[in-house]
Amino acid sequence: MSSELPRILLSQLTIAVPYLLLYTICFFCALALRSRAPKAAILALVGIAILFAVSFFGTLTTAYIINMQIGGNIPAEKMNLIFNGLGIVRALGYVVGFVAVFAAVFVGRSDKAQPVSRPQPPVVNQPPPVA
Repeated sequence: MSSELPRILLSQLTIAVPYLLLYTICFFCALALRSRAPKAAILALVGIAILFAVSFFGTLTTAYIINMQIGGNIPAEKMNLIFNGLGIVRALGYVVGFVAVFAAVFVGRSDKAQPVSRPQPPVVNQPPPVA
């Protein structure tokens, strides 16, 4: 019996690629901006790395388990239990990753809101209006 793993993996990765691409872009953006806000960048990098790892390895694991079930190595009765456990682990991983990214938004901010100082436009001397 031939392995269906490449076909299953391709179909699973088709769904995961947009997220993996988004996480990769965000990772490099946080890496590029780490000099502006180092603490926030570190938290964002950790969170994005966790999100990427959960998505990537969760996809690989799902494809592998489906392949094993097709091959008859996993009884159908246990598939529900395995996928529920995998779903819980993935959900917890996503929560940890998003908490780190969320914390990056607020790290380094003071308790007191600082007013934004905007430069005033220059005053131009204009002649008085003609009556």
